[in-house]
Amino acid sequence: MTAVKARSAFASDREYALFIDGVERPTADVFPAIEPSTGQEWTRIPQAGSADVDSAVAAALAAFADWRLSTPARRQAVLSSVADRIETDADRWATLLATENGRPIREARIGDVPIAAGTFRYFAGLARGLQGETIPVEDRDSHVYTVREPLGVIAALIPWNSPLITLANKLAPALATGNAVVLKPSDRRVFSTLSPVSARRRAPLSSATHAWRRSASRAGRRRPSASWARPQGISRRR
Repeated sequence: MTAVKARSAFASDREYALFIDGVERPTADVFPAIEPSTGQEWTRIPQAGSADVDSAVAAALAAFADWRLSTPARRQAVLSSVADRIETDADRWATLLATENGRPIREARIGDVPIAAGTFRYFAGLARGLQGETIPVEDRDSHVYTVREPLGVIAALIPWNSPLITLANKLAPALATGNAVVLKPSDRRVFSTLSPVSARRRAPLSSATHAWRRSASRAGRRRPSASWARPQGISRRR
């Protein structure tokens, strides 16, 4: 499929929206998505406001309360299902990468897509093997050990280059270790980040993952009103 046909297919496929708390939220504030190969607008990108960002953080905090207590088996199953979905729609993701990122479809199909799926499968396996340590000490009356615990809500910024691979690199390990995630895609390459997330709205993963978008010139300066202090179990990941 050519990039021109891909553009038509995805423009008519569905309208994208903010994805918060397991549901899609339409917004009237949009900006154009430009196809690199033609320089033409091929669809519109919804833009998040300050209240949307706060909602995403609040939803992630609520989801974290449950997800942090999920069993290793559940995390493995969910991450494996994400890999299955990516592989099932491999041609779709490759076409989307070609449309909005200018990447040759063949390279995306044999490179980006299987790498992203493989990353989710890798961390799905690691989710079952997370262990603490027992540390020998000289005091015979002491027992010293470590316990690995999730940090909380991870803010993941996805760059314009290789967005699907970077999404997997940030999202999979964070979820495998029991964290919730708020995604901020690049304003230039939005749909190859949002599509895998919103496609999971029927899967358990949707409750732990929230996506929001803003123009890069403003999003970098935005700080949600919810506290990001570490004592509350919240960390920022770039």
